[in-house]
Amino acid sequence: MVAEPVVIVEVLSASTGPLDRWRKVADYLPTVEAIVVAFADERRIELQRRTAEGWRVEDLIGRAELELPRCATPIPLDALYEGLLEDVSGAESES
Repeated sequence: MVAEPVVIVEVLSASTGPLDRWRKVADYLPTVEAIVVAFADERRIELQRRTAEGWRVEDLIGRAELELPRCATPIPLDALYEGLLEDVSGAESES
């Protein structure tokens, strides 16, 4: 456990998705600058960033890149989802 986390990463499940995405944001420590919500059943990341005005939500899909606070290099969604999602024909998803 990290005492003062900067980034929180959550992988959604169908049963806990709504709770993970919205209710818990208010419970996080003030050190948290970003919350990464990864969808397990589609190539999608919801990035919640803390701003002076409140939380800003970005939806990253397809070939987007995840840019995190204090991380110099963006992370391509291709790398995060490599080998995890397959389309109906059995080939890896291109969306």
